Amino acid sequence: PGSKLEQAFADSLAFMGIPQSLTVMLVLIVVAVFLKSALKMFAMSLVGSTVAYITYTFRSRLVRALMVAKWQYFVSRPIGSFTNAIGVEASSASATINCGFRIVAMFVQVSVYLVLALVLNPYVTLFSLIIGAVLIIAFSGLVGFSRRAGLRNSRANESLQTAIADGLSGIKPLRAMARERRLSELLDRESNNLFRAQRHLIFSKEALTAAREPVLILALAPLIYVAMTHLGMPFEQLIVLAYLFYRTINSVGNLQEIYQGMVSGESFYRAMQGKIESAEQQAESQSGSPMPPLQDVISLKNLSVEIDGTSILNDISLDFPANTITAIVGPSGAGKTTLVDVILGLHAPTSGDILVDGRPFSSHNILSWRQQVGYVPQEMLLFHDTVLNNVTLGDTRYSDKDVETALRNAGAWDFVEETPEELQTMVGEKGAKLSGGQRQRIAIARALLDRPKLVILDEPTTALDPVTEAEVCNSLKTLGENVTILLISHQPALTAISDQVIRLSHGRVVDAA
Repeated sequence: PGSKLEQAFADSLAFMGIPQSLTVMLVLIVVAVFLKSALKMFAMSLVGSTVAYITYTFRSRLVRALMVAKWQYFVSRPIGSFTNAIGVEASSASATINCGFRIVAMFVQVSVYLVLALVLNPYVTLFSLIIGAVLIIAFSGLVGFSRRAGLRNSRANESLQTAIADGLSGIKPLRAMARERRLSELLDRESNNLFRAQRHLIFSKEALTAAREPVLILALAPLIYVAMTHLGMPFEQLIVLAYLFYRTINSVGNLQEIYQGMVSGESFYRAMQGKIESAEQQAESQSGSPMPPLQDVISLKNLSVEIDGTSILNDISLDFPANTITAIVGPSGAGKTTLVDVILGLHAPTSGDILVDGRPFSSHNILSWRQQVGYVPQEMLLFHDTVLNNVTLGDTRYSDKDVETALRNAGAWDFVEETPEELQTMVGEKGAKLSGGQRQRIAIARALLDRPKLVILDEPTTALDPVTEAEVCNSLKTLGENVTILLISHQPALTAISDQVIRLSHGRVVDAA
């Protein structure tokens, strides 16, 4: 008589009216294999799409949260931490979720093997469960080791990415002073920390894989011996049982291995979630009605600002009339940049208020105000791209004519027109193919593209020669007839073209003329 499994299989074929023959059996086996492959391919396609979407969701959520986070949130965290999250942590976090899907699939597979083994021999099934439990307990230490190694790996990755972002952004002065070796040593030290973390992680994974097979064979050998010598089990049934036992225990080991991979990547998932939640909690308020266009005056009323408990500005009252040029001067640390940041809405005043044409900031949407502003920072941001894309930032809403107009208003069109490719001219890394004055005017053109009502420039001519400075001043003087301009500068040429000069010292106005 055949085994219970054989009898159940024969009864199933008889119920479906399928004859039992070698040809039929071979066809069924081939169909079953192809069906299994098709189902696996379909399932993996779904899983792959889901994991890819999760990766995209992680990245887009973090980017969206960062774009609306308070300015103070940015300045208190390294940029490398965000680049690491968007690049490494998002992929590793989704890989951790992928492990969760694989655990579910492997659990189903183990359950099938256990059911088949239970039909053949419940004692062997019980033995399989015991051995599986022993394997899980015996190797649980390696799983815990993987979790700790994964945490070190996550931290080392973030530290390396931060060092790369900070170091390479300042590579020029380091090269100029022959100090690039210091940066190399720093990056090498961070890379070595990551190497050690990854080595421990790889060791724990490989140790689990390598140790599983010997333990499996040690458990299988006595099982075969007892089944043949004491249970009198038929050889063909023993082969099937041995195969099921091997696959079951091996699947249990694979299950633990996948779980190990999941816990080793858990730190990336937690870090990614933490950054997203932290950024979302720091969202800047976008409530209030839209700010009408600036037409009359920007007024500061008894304005005071504290940052991290330090008083920066104290009881400042000023007016910046529309369509005039105002220069803000003063020694380093006087509060000039903070004053501009408050006008931009990047810092909220501790007391007092800012009014645009008599309308307070506090009752209007700050984003609608910034849409009226063109800003040129002291450290210009130019991309390794064309003049066109550096002005438009890749926004296809603007035509070449719009860009040309902005370049003309910034006094930049003459030198752009002289290049063979004009708007398609590549500017190089951080604008390295352009002179300092050309870079400055490209940045001004970007600020003018949306025809702002207010233009703010932070030390726009500090690094320029007198001739180029005079050209920029002439451009700004012309602009000031139709646009309100605020200048942070110590340059006499800029204060000379200004309609008023505000002098700050220790966070207070000491002169306004």
